[in-house]
Amino acid sequence: MTKLAIIGTGAVANEHVKRYREIDNCDVTSVYDIDEICSKDFAKKHNIKNVYKSIDELLDNKFIEGVSVTVPDEHHCSVSIKVMERGKAILCEKPLAPKTSEAQLMVDIAKSSKVINMVNFSYRRTPVLQMANNIIKSGGIGKIKHLEATYLNGWLTHKVQGDWRTQPHQLWRLSKSHGSNGVLFDLGSHLLDFVIFPAGDIVKVNCLLQTLNKSPDDQIGEYYFDSNDSAIITAEFDNGAIGSMNITRWGTGHLRRIRLNIFADKGAIEIETEKSENELQLCIDDDVEKANFNTKLCPPVPTIYSRFVNSIQTGINEQPDFVQGLKVTKILEACLISSKERRSVDIE
Repeated sequence: MTKLAIIGTGAVANEHVKRYREIDNCDVTSVYDIDEICSKDFAKKHNIKNVYKSIDELLDNKFIEGVSVTVPDEHHCSVSIKVMERGKAILCEKPLAPKTSEAQLMVDIAKSSKVINMVNFSYRRTPVLQMANNIIKSGGIGKIKHLEATYLNGWLTHKVQGDWRTQPHQLWRLSKSHGSNGVLFDLGSHLLDFVIFPAGDIVKVNCLLQTLNKSPDDQIGEYYFDSNDSAIITAEFDNGAIGSMNITRWGTGHLRRIRLNIFADKGAIEIETEKSENELQLCIDDDVEKANFNTKLCPPVPTIYSRFVNSIQTGINEQPDFVQGLKVTKILEACLISSKERRSVDIE
C-alpha cells in the first residue's frame, strides 16, 4: 500500500484525495495545513488518520512515500524543497512556481535528490490530448505551421459553482494581495501545457493582460480586484510555427472550454473538450484536399494521480515533471513582462 500525504487543505486538495482514493493499493494517510483547525476539519471530512502540526513532523513519518503539495503558489518552492530534501516523491500543484528562479531551483533539487517529481497539469488526463501528441510526434500531420487555442471559463458570470461574490475561496483568485497571479497563471498554466505538450516549445511571446470591472469599487471586503481576468498571447514556436492563445474568466456560457486547433502541412487536429474529451477531429490523407475532418475515438488514459502513484511504485518518473513545469513558468513570467512593457519577449 502506497501511503500519501497532503500539505495544504485548500479547495484543490479535496480533488487530490478523491482521485487517490479511486486508485487501488494507495491511500492518503496524513495531512498538514498551517491552520490546525483546517487540518483537523479536512482529516475528519476525508477520514484521514494522521494530522500533523508541522511539515517537518509529517515528513518524519518514514512510511509516507509521496506528497501532494497544494499550498498557495508563492509557497510551492519552499514546501517542495523540504519534501524533496527528505526523499519523498512529490506532486506539486500548477504552476510549479510564480518565478522562473524558484522553478529552476526546484528542478535542480529534484535532479540532485533523484526523487519522483510531477506537476499537476491535470488536463494530461484527457484522451484527446494524449492522442494528439501521439499523432504529431509520429509525423501524422507533418510539420506544424499554425495553431490557435482558447480556455474559456465563465465563473464570473454563471453561478453553477456558487456565487463568487460570497465565497472567499473564489474571491482570492481576483486579488494580488491574496496571492493571485490572475487568469494567466491559473487557467493559462493549464492551457500552455495543453499547447506545448503536443506542439513543441515556445520561444517568444507577446501578451496583453486585462483586468475588467467586476463591482462598483472593484473590491469586496478585504479583496481588491487587481489580478488579470483575460489574456491574449501570440507566440512563436521553435519549429517555426506561430499561434495565438486566449484565456478568460469572462467566458459567459462556458464552464471549462478548452479548444485547440493545430494546422500542419499534411493535416490538422481539432480538439474541443466541452464537446468531448474522448473524440478529436482529424484531417489527414485524402481529406486534406477535400477540406474534411473525421472523428477519431481516443482510448482512455490514466489520470495524473495514477501516473504519480505508478511512478512511485515503479521508480520511473512519468510526465509532466518539474522540467515541464519550469518551461511553463518561463512562459508565464515572459507574458507578465510582455504585457507590462508592451513588447515581445524571448523565452530564455
